[in-house]
Amino acid sequence: MRASKILLLVVLTVAAIMLNNFSYGVRHLAYCKAECILGSNASQHKCPQGCHCVVRDSNKATGKGHCWKLPKSEIPNSTRSKG
Repeated sequence: MRASKILLLVVLTVAAIMLNNFSYGVRHLAYCKAECILGSNASQHKCPQGCHCVVRDSNKATGKGHCWKLPKSEIPNSTRSKG
């Protein structure tokens, strides 16, 4: 193999590892282009339909976060519908 092909293979491998590490173990995240405040009842601080508020420190009762579409397995049980 030529050096350029080996370098390309190394770069693609490193990129794949980095993408896997930055997805927080969730394969398919989709950003809903909205911000939210966890625990707020105001409509301007809630996520659109189908999106969920995710904050960095989930141990806090309130906090500023971003709205994401999550796979059903990643939705917390307290917010999952009973149907």
